[in-house]
Amino acid sequence: MLGMFRKKGYPKSILQKAEKEVDALSRETVLTNKKNDTQMERIPSVTTFDVHSKRVRKVIRKYWPILMNDSSTSRVFKGYPLFAYKRDIQPPKTAKQRFLGKTVVGTFPCLSCQNFNRVIKRDTVLHPTQGTQIKLRGYHTCMSKNLIYYLKCPWGKGYVGKTNRMIRLRLNEHRSAIRNAHSQMTSVSRHWTECKHNVAQLRWQVLEEVKANYTNIDKKLLQRECFSIWKLDTLSPKGMNENWGLNCFL
Repeated sequence: MLGMFRKKGYPKSILQKAEKEVDALSRETVLTNKKNDTQMERIPSVTTFDVHSKRVRKVIRKYWPILMNDSSTSRVFKGYPLFAYKRDIQPPKTAKQRFLGKTVVGTFPCLSCQNFNRVIKRDTVLHPTQGTQIKLRGYHTCMSKNLIYYLKCPWGKGYVGKTNRMIRLRLNEHRSAIRNAHSQMTSVSRHWTECKHNVAQLRWQVLEEVKANYTNIDKKLLQRECFSIWKLDTLSPKGMNENWGLNCFL
């Protein structure tokens, strides 16, 4: 064993001194349990930790001199109590995530793709024909999934679409279809070609996010897409959506 400690860098003189001290001890002495002669005068106060623990401790510290001046309690409590805390039995079931900052609503760029400078950073969407402001809910970026999105051309016409992938991937497909309109003709690329718009003029924002806890997420996306097309009135000729159906509600 001395060789093992020597390899770790312990001085030889200290190891030899420790060896002599250990050899002087008998087997009975080594196996005997040591008794703790020290007595703690501070009474431990063990409670379950929560948001009020710090406040309770301050109150006890503030009014502790009153207990010490009392003739009866001064004989029981010799010193300031020792505070100790234990964890709750099942904290995951009761703990809830809390955001203390100001809630931000709207669509915001991720600054890492080609679509960040074309996003409409508003907490509302402008109705393309009526001009009214419609309030939005939720915080969305280019990385968000399961979305209903809105495209806008320079003339103010709108297009409502859906995607279960990241929105930036779907936007890249729209931009590619506009550049290659001769081979990838879509309702959006057809409008861009006929009106001679530039692909850089494409503006977009997220209308809503569909929660992934639905059993049939694709059907729910279709339902919300149809609702947004009806609400924003983006069917052709007023908008760029060429068709829609109500079969998804059956």
